Amino acid sequence: QEGTHMYCVRPVIVTVPPSEWLCSKCSSPRKAKPNFKEAVHKMERRHWEITKFLALPFKNPEEFTTRFRYALDLFSPTTHASTRRAKLGEKSKKGTVQCQSLFFTLTMHKQEWQLPRPLADSSVYLRSVASMAAAMKACGMHTYSEELVYGGSSKPEMNDATREHVDPLSKRNEEIFLQFKENLKQGAFPPIQIVHDNEMGFAVEALCAMSRHTLICEYVGEVITEEESVSGSDSLMWLLSTGDPNTSLIIDPTRYGNIARFLSGINNQSLFSRRQVNIRTRRFTINGKCRVALFTSKKIERGERLVYDYNAGIKGKSAEEWATNGFYDTSNFF
Repeated sequence: QEGTHMYCVRPVIVTVPPSEWLCSKCSSPRKAKPNFKEAVHKMERRHWEITKFLALPFKNPEEFTTRFRYALDLFSPTTHASTRRAKLGEKSKKGTVQCQSLFFTLTMHKQEWQLPRPLADSSVYLRSVASMAAAMKACGMHTYSEELVYGGSSKPEMNDATREHVDPLSKRNEEIFLQFKENLKQGAFPPIQIVHDNEMGFAVEALCAMSRHTLICEYVGEVITEEESVSGSDSLMWLLSTGDPNTSLIIDPTRYGNIARFLSGINNQSLFSRRQVNIRTRRFTINGKCRVALFTSKKIERGERLVYDYNAGIKGKSAEEWATNGFYDTSNFF
């Protein structure tokens, strides 16, 4: 029943808990969290719970690979490009194509985002979506969402990109981003799984290789004002910065959100840690509204964890400035 440094415990606690908190030594064994691997295995057997929580358009998660088998095989890494071109015909001249209502990247261009290739193995897909649902439930999230949810005093009209200079996407990347969002509605998620360990907490791990500039997710959650962002959440993202706490907007995925909250952060003060970054964030506008996307900044190998800089763009600040302008002191991260 003694005090504990927030950065001495594992996983690190980045914000002061808003309610009672006990370290592992003082907490009752009856209150200990269940093993996450066991939670995922249990979730894998509860198909209805996965489909309901993730709002999948089928009753059994394993139906995804059956429903889209033709498209998944056609865009498999083992299928020769000439075979795809022969079957797609005129469509093969485009950078992305639609096949069985899913969009796929056909030709990679240097400045364009890439669509993630969905998992084609039914058992691996089941493990992926089960880990997503189990992680969100373990964190107490109320609802899975791939869209911004406006709460508190924030309103959609407050997300006005003209109040801050935020660049729009190129027309081509905007088109690819919207195709990515359509794929998600069909259950075509990036090839990832959520994992957990006692040292790092939750993390996102690649289940297969992904090329550079592959879209991973949009950072979504409950949109609140900076003035309201005192919930103790350990996962916050700037959406719009107006210079006024009453109108600046922050994304808080505590209650609503997707996999974005589980991506790991780095130690900003460690060169070694900074070199581990393989994910970038991009704030942009669509129809005058600010959005945030996360995408790969380099090629990702199977088994690699996805990592980005929580405080990107806020460098060289004093401790006082970090407290005001940066969300987290990451100096004690690995």
